[in-house]
Amino acid sequence: PNREGKAPWHPGFKVHAMTGHSIALFLTDVLLAALDELLNFEIEDLDEVIAKLKEEEYDHYDKRIVQGDLQDFPKQVYPLTEAKEEIDNDSEFNILTLFKGRSICHTARLPAMTRYLGHLTNTEKVGGPAVFGEEEYETGVELTEAMLTAGGEKSDSSSTMKLGFDRDRWYNQKCPVIVSPDRKDFFFVLGGSGWNEIIIPNPAEKQAYQYDPSVLEGLVVLVFRYCDWGKCEEHFLKPEDFLEGKKWDMQINGIAVTKIVDIGHTALVAKNERGFHFPPSEDGNYKIAIQVNEPSGFVKISSFIIF
Repeated sequence: PNREGKAPWHPGFKVHAMTGHSIALFLTDVLLAALDELLNFEIEDLDEVIAKLKEEEYDHYDKRIVQGDLQDFPKQVYPLTEAKEEIDNDSEFNILTLFKGRSICHTARLPAMTRYLGHLTNTEKVGGPAVFGEEEYETGVELTEAMLTAGGEKSDSSSTMKLGFDRDRWYNQKCPVIVSPDRKDFFFVLGGSGWNEIIIPNPAEKQAYQYDPSVLEGLVVLVFRYCDWGKCEEHFLKPEDFLEGKKWDMQINGIAVTKIVDIGHTALVAKNERGFHFPPSEDGNYKIAIQVNEPSGFVKISSFIIF
């Protein structure tokens, strides 16, 4: 069918189907091999066997991942050319933390289950993938609509950072079925709205995942909502606008962020005067605040990740 969004260079759904079948056949083969081994296994106590298998799995994970030597792996994944000097100058920054450390991921993007289950938004609105207009989970507000209704003088007070979306072609498709569950939603801050705050983890996240920020390293990573194909909207503020002209500011638990360092793949790590580490608040969380100084500008962030 002649649908919007088709591109001659895209291989189409058949490639995805082929990849999915390849993965499924591999997993089926492994499952059959495991069942065959279990059939020939002398089981005296099922609970004892399960406990032994779990112990082997944890031991394998500990030796290969937790205790494994991944020194070269981050260099292959993250192009740290620009950030290397700054990271090397911080003796407490261990790049392996981004791969093996505990973390809290607070993402606006779909299809994240934290969105569907209401944990991210700290609400009881629960749902699943749905066509536009029929969602039962918290969708946030459309950015253009928020900009039209903002107006007024610059605010000196703080407010909660809003969850938002762009009503692009994926939202506008008139189709009775879900064409794509992937949506590049974001948190946003408008110029003139004062300090906008977000608390991570929120009560719902703490209850659902037993998050404990006190055991984290205190590294705060931002993943920006970058422009598709490099075509940015008017008044869209980029990461480089943080230092160039100070068009937007950021604080973490009241500590001023002095720089955001690009570590690749649209991810940036926040830095203060003393280094990359930010301690949790007395309440045991991270309060991240952003203020846009450009009157008509706005900042869009896909995810906050705390390691």
